[in-house]
Amino acid sequence: MIRCHLERTNQDVYLVPETCVVTGITDEQKGKNFRAIKDEMFANAQKKAEQAQLFFQAIKRDKTKYKQFVDKFKIEVMETPMIAPGYPCKPASVIGDGKNKDFNLKDLTRDFSHEFTSPLYSPALSSWGIFYSNYGKRELDQFIKEVQNTVKNDFKLECKKPKTIQIEGKDFDARNWIDAIKQAHDEAKLDFIIILAPGKKGNSPIYD
Repeated sequence: MIRCHLERTNQDVYLVPETCVVTGITDEQKGKNFRAIKDEMFANAQKKAEQAQLFFQAIKRDKTKYKQFVDKFKIEVMETPMIAPGYPCKPASVIGDGKNKDFNLKDLTRDFSHEFTSPLYSPALSSWGIFYSNYGKRELDQFIKEVQNTVKNDFKLECKKPKTIQIEGKDFDARNWIDAIKQAHDEAKLDFIIILAPGKKGNSPIYD
């Protein structure tokens, strides 16, 4: 396991090495101009192979430590990488926009997601609800307008008007929200819900 100490929370986090991938840049690289480290970050395959070979040579240079390494992990290190044959796959076609368009990856010069304006298929938004507080009517109307505009115009999906439920009683009593959600779900079997929690962003007891 890899132990990672978080200075901000003073906690130790243990990571499984096989699931970890190194990302970002080192503290030493942060002091350099981006152009100066661009070649290091985006090195081609040949350069990366050469860097790996130098790394393994450095490991084997100290024979005592290398023997400890072999005894501990039960592996041998090859300085020269193994060469294996590879076979390029033919570019495929990506179907999108409700099956009305297809894009051949061979002809595209950028991320094909930019070529789509709507998904291939998605279920209609038919049974959904929005819960809001006593003083959240203005936010509710604006939110519904934005959601329906995005879903209908940008994603070309069918979107029925949501069921709106105003919370009765005190806005900051979590029990009132829980009871209202349970009752609405029992009556309408909502597919999903949205809660417009009262309070300032990052400081809403209902969100917690």
